[in-house]
Amino acid sequence: AGGIEVLADILCDIGDDPTTSRTNCIRGDERLQQERTEAAGVLAQVTSPWIEENHHLGGLQDHLRRIVVALTELCKNGGDEERFLLASASLANLSFLAPEAIDIMRDISAAQVLIAAATNYQIVVFAKDQ
Repeated sequence: AGGIEVLADILCDIGDDPTTSRTNCIRGDERLQQERTEAAGVLAQVTSPWIEENHHLGGLQDHLRRIVVALTELCKNGGDEERFLLASASLANLSFLAPEAIDIMRDISAAQVLIAAATNYQIVVFAKDQ
């Protein structure tokens, strides 16, 4: 498995419930949420628009929808500002690296989720900037 596939699998980990579809990217327990937060952080770093010559990430297109959905869910259900910051930064970076991510975000109403999360949580200005 490639690095992006591994990150997508972590972001969409269903834990011990085999009846749940892996594409649902369910909320999960706190340990799973922490792992998802770490995966979002890694994704934010490797998709950073500030990295020179960072125009392509192998395997991203194959997992883009899953990743965008999972990051949006992490923003919605994450419960703290660090998760929101890392997941929203990853979404922002993906919009530069893979512009088709914007279509997915529009399809799943990610903007509304981000706005609601930014107003519902006590989020620092750095997270709101995302």
